[in-house]
Amino acid sequence: MDDTVDELYSSIKYYLTKISREALGEEESRRWTDIISFTINMEQIGDIIERVLLDIEDKKIKPGRHFSEAGMAEIAELHDRLIDNLRLGMSVFLNGTVRDAQKLLEEKALCMTWSAPTPPATWAGCRTTPCKALRPVRCTLI
Repeated sequence: MDDTVDELYSSIKYYLTKISREALGEEESRRWTDIISFTINMEQIGDIIERVLLDIEDKKIKPGRHFSEAGMAEIAELHDRLIDNLRLGMSVFLNGTVRDAQKLLEEKALCMTWSAPTPPATWAGCRTTPCKALRPVRCTLI
């Protein structure tokens, strides 16, 4: 999956470098910069996810260990929220609606309280390094 993200990033970057920035107006130039920043961020998120998944594979899956039910439920919730926030972030990027931007900021604030030093009770069922490694990723990606 990261290879697909990398290919898309390269294609978008190549396309945008073909556009003469001198020919763009001030608003178009800002949008050009926004698009480049957005694609860089998406590519970096893909790299982070890939590293976390490889870490989980190396430390948990290959040795034949399994997440507890509570740990898997937390991972499933994390996945659902990340997908929702990715969609919301893309909506903010594409449409620039204030309501969606505020909602995204609220989710980030909620995430920051969740990733405080004391994790929620659901992490108690997942006491392995790979599972705990997901905690900092949550806020990074939201």
